[in-house]
Amino acid sequence: MQVIKGAKNLLQEGRIRDCVFEEHLDYPTPVTTYLEAMGYRVLRIHRKFTGLDLLDPGSQAARTNWLPTSFVATRNPERLIGIFQKPGCQIFQSSYILMLVYIFNKIS
Repeated sequence: MQVIKGAKNLLQEGRIRDCVFEEHLDYPTPVTTYLEAMGYRVLRIHRKFTGLDLLDPGSQAARTNWLPTSFVATRNPERLIGIFQKPGCQIFQSSYILMLVYIFNKIS
């Protein structure tokens, strides 16, 4: 959470378009709530055999016990959904900052 809070000005100014992070807690979490308050839309990245899907963050799709759930917070959800609908591997390229944050919360 400290990393996210440290980027407060960048987040408020919209200089970070996409923020990919992992979370051990169920949605909503302190991180997702903070990012949504900053104007981001949070989506769940769901791993499946044929690739990745973007889901509603509170989706009931099965989670694994050994991997944290991946999320992406974005300022431009339509763009991101379009990228994920294309077949094959896509690379996020932009002049914006892509911030990759791993949040490891202790599971109670």
